[in-house]
Formats: sequence, structure tokens, C-alpha cells
Amino acid sequence: QGALEGLEMRLSTKSGGERIVVSNTNPVQIGVQMHALTTMQDITERKQAEEALRESEARLRLSVQSANIGLWDWNLKTNTVYFSPEWKRQIGCRDDEISNLFEEWQRRVHPDDLEPMLQKVRDYVAAPQGRHEVEFRFQHKDGSYRWIYAIADMLRAADGTPVRMLGCHLDITERKRAEEALQESEAKFRTLADFVPQMVWMCTPDGLNIYFNQRWVDYTGMSLDESCGRGWNTPFHGDDKQRAWDAWNHAVATGEAYQVESRLRAADGSYRWFLMQGRPLRNASGTVVKWFGTCTDIEEMKQAAAALCRQSERLRNLHDIDRAVLQAVESPERIAQAALQRLRKLLACQRASVGIFDLAKKEVRVFAAEATRETIVQTGKVLAEDAYGDLEVLRQGSAEILEDTAQVKSPSAVAQILQAEGVRSSLTLPLVSERGLIGALNVGWETPRAVTSEEQEIAGEVAGLIALAIQQARLLQETKFHAGELEQRVRERTVQLESANKELEAFSYSVSHDLRAPLRHVQGYVEMLTREAGGQLSDKARRFMKTIGDASAEMGVLIDDLLEFSRMGRTEMCEARVDLEALVRETVRELEPATRERSIIWETSPLPAVQGDSAMLKQVLANLLGNAVKYTRPRDPAKIEIGCAGAEDERTVLYVRDNGVGFDPQYVDKLFGVFQRLHRADEFEGTGIGLASVRRIIARHGGRTWAEGNLNAGATFYFTLKMAPAGEPSQRTGEEP
Repeated sequence: QGALEGLEMRLSTKSGGERIVVSNTNPVQIGVQMHALTTMQDITERKQAEEALRESEARLRLSVQSANIGLWDWNLKTNTVYFSPEWKRQIGCRDDEISNLFEEWQRRVHPDDLEPMLQKVRDYVAAPQGRHEVEFRFQHKDGSYRWIYAIADMLRAADGTPVRMLGCHLDITERKRAEEALQESEAKFRTLADFVPQMVWMCTPDGLNIYFNQRWVDYTGMSLDESCGRGWNTPFHGDDKQRAWDAWNHAVATGEAYQVESRLRAADGSYRWFLMQGRPLRNASGTVVKWFGTCTDIEEMKQAAAALCRQSERLRNLHDIDRAVLQAVESPERIAQAALQRLRKLLACQRASVGIFDLAKKEVRVFAAEATRETIVQTGKVLAEDAYGDLEVLRQGSAEILEDTAQVKSPSAVAQILQAEGVRSSLTLPLVSERGLIGALNVGWETPRAVTSEEQEIAGEVAGLIALAIQQARLLQETKFHAGELEQRVRERTVQLESANKELEAFSYSVSHDLRAPLRHVQGYVEMLTREAGGQLSDKARRFMKTIGDASAEMGVLIDDLLEFSRMGRTEMCEARVDLEALVRETVRELEPATRERSIIWETSPLPAVQGDSAMLKQVLANLLGNAVKYTRPRDPAKIEIGCAGAEDERTVLYVRDNGVGFDPQYVDKLFGVFQRLHRADEFEGTGIGLASVRRIIARHGGRTWAEGNLNAGATFYFTLKMAPAGEPSQRTGEEP
């Protein structure tokens, strides 16, 4: 029916292998019979080559896809471009969405990049050899631009004419963004590094500097080329270089932060202190890739620390001088001598002395002197009054300063003395007391120099303390003199007081005996007259007799209270621990006869034990509680409170409060006076001695008394007592166990 051609089959070989053949069979008629003529061709090698080519193309296709590489083929004769699917995917287009014409392709190139890119293409086409490389922005389907890196080779005809360009596109947008971000970050870093007040540096792990900010250049005067590498140690002070290297080697060896203080030379040749700090920057594996650090100017801090140290030493020495002055255990000469020793240390001067003026004799006596070598100004020596400078200047409180005695054309007496002793500069300050100028302080140096304000201030403080010591000594002498006079006056007054006390005792005896006898006669005859002639007297006469009897009885009570008040100041005290709560209970019980028919609410807070005389303190409570009972008589119910109101100067504050008639606060100062009463006798009975006795007893115990109140609003009476030491037994109060 026809030929059978191109049939491929696999045949096994005798050796066990396999070969691929292609057979062609054609019909052949021989005579009347039809025969098939078959030929076979071994195509094993060709098939293997084709298979290898397919595998290679597949691998290439996968590699291009995985590498995000777009391929293109630009036919220069037809000006058409073939784009691979990956290239189209990069710009978000399908096959039917982009033309193969080169003009259409170049419209998508960013306007800023088109001409530079075309110029590179023209240059490459014109060049006889080489490879074309260019970066440009290409428009994506969404309208955004993507950065493309293109690389191409030229195919030329035999005569060298360019025929085609074959190349690939790689989307480098993310890399470009990362580069821009890095550039922006570096720009920010450099801006920040130049803005911060520190000098900023970076170096490699082995200590080679690769970066300095502008402040380093401005301060050191070194260029970046001079500073980079190991040039960074050039401005270090010679005494600090080894310490800086030791700190660096330690940081590198341990990975710890680098820190050292050192002096760096400025462009003008001066040195300032800096704090060098650095930290290692590590990669993801922890390896140090570089060091980043700063140099912070600490010159002011160093100066402040030195000034603080000097100030501390200054205050310590002034405190020692001040303490010696206040304690006054030494003579003022020794105080001044010690002060000069400390002053020489503070001011680093070679000579210091204090002179005391005797203006009447126009002399000055060297009160104290300190020097590194023998001087003609020695302690005790008497000089002319101008040996310490101009008195008028010193009287005004001003200082005299000589910066170089050798330059004085007409030297004064003090300048001549200083020149003779080799002193080239000096400071003289007045010693002033309440009575005016009393002396002068002089300090001197053996080299010409200016005296600083701090040195003047230190010397002025020492001068003031020495003047105070001298004034204290003079006052002490005057005090001793006046103390002798005072002791004599005290002795004379004591004799007078003893005489007055004896007269007072005689008066008390007279009152207790001489006044009582006539008073008893009056009371007795009134009673007898009432019994004998009571029936013959008119009602009016009987009222007169009753008034005489009541008045004599009241006078008797008054005399008794007055004598009790007088004895209260002379009675010897027997101090011990007193249980106030027990004493209050006993006093309240003794008041029961006067309170039995009344409604009284007693409130007693916990009371502490106190130190005092139990009998006297009972009298205090009796007077205060008795007054509270008396002045609450109009109240029903009456309320009386006894409590503790805290502490005052290591004493407990106690009070008695009532809701009685109170008093006018403008008369509070009269409450504790003898015979002082704020209510009429027909309203409330009494002699006005009770509160005076309370104040005297509390005063003898070292405490104080006061009161608060208002009319018809009650009253509170306060008193303070010393708290008893713990563990001491209490005095017996007489209360039943």
C-alpha cells in the first residue's frame, strides 16, 4: 500500500546494551511477488545529543527563571526585539501587551535615563569589541518605575557589521533601594556625627582608623589623611599614650568597651582632657567588624573636680580653724599659728604672718608667723605700724596686692621688708572685729605672680577666723573680769535673799499664829453673842452676825491656802516614778462626797508614768479636778476628761478638760495668778490660790502650764511632766490595792 518510513525502535545489542535505530520500508515487486525492502540507520548518538540539548535548555530556562533574569534579542536590521517571558513578567505585561518594536520599548524608559542609555548603546555599537552594561529605570505596567541592569553582547557579520544584540535584564530595584537607604543612612550618620559635641571615630578591628567627624579635624588641626590609619595617636599627650594603648589592647583582647581618659593636643598646641570611649560592632556571627567611638571633652569636669578637691581641702582647713576658735581651748596665738600653717598649704605660699596693731603706740606686733626659711618677721617682734601696709587702705577693708616687689620704684616699708626677705609678690588683708581694725594678715610668694580671686577669698576667710579668735580671746578676758564682779554681786544678793526669806518665814509664822488668834477670838465671840443674845437681836442684827461669821470663816480658809501656797515653794521634793492613772482614781474617789448628787461623766485616757513628787502631783490633780467639778455645776450631765496630748521637749503633755462655764480667753494670763478669779464669789466659791499652786508645783517639776477656753464652752488645762524611766517602781499613792 505504500512505503513505511521513519519508524524508530530500540534494539538490544549482543553485549546487553541498547541502540536506537530508524527504519525505512519500501515495497518491491519481484516478478509477481511483492517484497519489502527495509533499511535501518543507527541514530543513538544523535538521540543522546538531542536529549542532552533538551536537558540543557530546561536547566537554562529554570536558571533564568530562578535568577529573575529576562532575556532579549534585538535585531538591528529590523529594529525588532524579542523578549523572553521572564522579561515580560518583570514589567508585568503579557505577550499581547507589549510591542516588539524597539521604539515602543524605549518609550518605557524613564525620561531622565533614556538619552544616557541610548548614548551608551551608540558607543557600544560603534566600538569594535567589549560588552555593553547599563542601569536605567523602566516603567512597570502599574506605572511605577523599576531599576534594570542590562548586559549584552554584539553579534557581527563577517565584515564586522553589527547584526544583533543579545542580552539579559536583571531587576535591581531592591538593591537600588537598599543602596539609597544606605546612602541616606550614611548621610544622616555623618550629619549627626558632625552635629554632636563629641569627636566621633571608627576603626578596623586591628586599630586602623577609617573615619573621623569634622570636630576631630577642627580640634586637632589634622587632615583626615593624617588622622586615618595609626595617625590617630599623634595628638595624644606623651604621658598618656601608653595608657591609651594599654586600654585599647585590653578592649581588643576581651571584647569589652574601650574607655580611657587622656589629654589631646589642640590645633593651637594646648591640651585638654578627653574621655575616649569605644564599642565593638559585630556581625551576625558575633565577629567584630569595626569599632565605633567618641572623644568627649571633660576639661571643665576635670577642672571642676580639681576645684572641688581644693574647695573640700579649703573647707576642711577652715572647719578645723573654726572649730579651734569655737572651742577656745587654745590661745589665739596658737590658733593663728595653726591657721597660717594650713593657709600656706592652701595657697602654696612661702611666707605668712599676722600682725596686731597698737594704734596708740603706732606699733604692730607680729602675732604669728610661718615661713619656709628664717625671716626677720618673727613672732613677738615689734615693728612700725606701716610694716603691714597702708593703714587707711586696711581701715576701708581693702586688700593690698604687690605682684612684683622688684618693680616698685618707691618701695614702702612693707615692700622693703618683703624685698629683704626675697618675697616678690604679696597679699595683705585687714583683720577687723566689732571694734574696727585690729591687725593684718600678709602672705608672700618668692616669685612674681598675680593673686587670683580664689586666693584672696581663701585668705580673707582665714583672716576673718583669726580676727574672730582674737576677738573671742579679748571677750573672754573681759568676761572673766565681769564674772568676778558678777560673783560678788551674786554673793551680796544671796545674803539679801536669805534675809528676805527669813523675813518671809517670820511673816508666815506671824500669819499662822498672830493672825489666827484674833480670828479665832472674832469667831468665838460671834458664836457666844449669838447664843447669849440671839433672842434679843433683831433680824437685821442676826444677819450682821451671820455675815461676820461667814467672813471670818472665809478669811480662815484664805489664810490656810496662803500658807499652803507659801510652803509649796519651800517643801523638799521627793521625786520617783508616779502612776498617774492610780493617782487620778484616788483623787476622783476623794471627790465623791461633792459629786454624789450630780451626774458626771468621767473619761480617762491611758496615762503614762511620770517622774515627780507624788504628794505634790496629787495636789495638782485635786485642784484641777476640783475646779472642773465646781465649774461644771450648771451642766447636766457634766463631762470631765483626763488624757495625754502627746510629747513636748521629751515631756508628756497632760490635760484636764470639762464642759463647764469656761472663761473669757482675753483674761487667760490671770488664771494662774495668786488671788486672781474670773467669776464672782456668789457664783462659784474659792480663794484664787488653787491654780497658782498648780503652776508653782509644775514649775518645780521643770514643766509648764497653760489653759484654753471660751465663755460657756468649757475649758482645758494643760501641764507637762517628765516621763519616768522604764522599770523604776512607782511611789505609793495611798490607793487601796
